[in-house]
Amino acid sequence: VFGLRWAWWDVSKKTNKTAFPVLEYPPDLDYLKDLYMSQIYANSLNIVLSFLKILKYCQLNDKLNILTATMGKAKDKVVGVLLLFAWSVFAYAIAGHTLFGGALFGFRNINAAYST
Repeated sequence: VFGLRWAWWDVSKKTNKTAFPVLEYPPDLDYLKDLYMSQIYANSLNIVLSFLKILKYCQLNDKLNILTATMGKAKDKVVGVLLLFAWSVFAYAIAGHTLFGGALFGFRNINAAYST
């Protein structure tokens, strides 16, 4: 994660600072955005793994073990609810892309509409 941050910092320092006025979109800004978003995704994965590690340590205490046992018993139902939620958000993304695809930048493709 720190490597991505340092790479993003280095590329952003080397990028041309004159963003306005330009006639075309500078392609190096896409690379900067991709580096930054890779750092964000790596950090979110790191948070999830840290949370799972904390839950593993909760098994050592008898009172906190109730939490992990309850989550273990409910995991099938939770996965079903999460899949249903993802399915409904995906349906809204398709509807947004169909309605606003060419007019709004946030709905330019299914991936962008999904995150919008």
